[in-house]
Amino acid sequence: MADRNALQADITKAAEGEPSGTEPHSRGTRIREFISVVVSLCGGVVILFATQNVIDRETAELGPRFWPTLLAWALIALSVLLVTTNVVPDRKPKDLPDPITGWGVSRLIVTFTVLIGYLASFNVLQLWLTTFISVVLLLLLFGFRQWKLLLVFPAIIAAILHVLFVVLLRVPLG
Repeated sequence: MADRNALQADITKAAEGEPSGTEPHSRGTRIREFISVVVSLCGGVVILFATQNVIDRETAELGPRFWPTLLAWALIALSVLLVTTNVVPDRKPKDLPDPITGWGVSRLIVTFTVLIGYLASFNVLQLWLTTFISVVLLLLLFGFRQWKLLLVFPAIIAAILHVLFVVLLRVPLG
């Protein structure tokens, strides 16, 4: 069993902003934050320039450039937000995120695999079924085990997406 006085000292140091020896290093965190800003900004600029090649036929509705341009400006705004909230302010050890672990990286890879499988299965399965299965897999991956949550939440998400895309917008997904 851990020494109660040592645990209390670590809690006191963390509350006062002093590193306790188990805190992650600020340099690695700053690099991760800087990488996310650069990726967001570069992605937004690339998408913004790529939309210039889209042919616009002067339609009365939203043109084919609208959504990619909106996405590009959203990514650029996200990078500005990340700079102002994460990169510029001074960090205290209690504000730093947990260090990267193998379990976290593997969970990220499995999440991307599930999402790519979700996109790839649109032509194979119905949208509501694909959405239901994907949300259940993601909930299981992130530790949710209650059967009510595993049935009700994916069913609500699948129903909303089905009504929105298939019924209201009539998007041909199959």
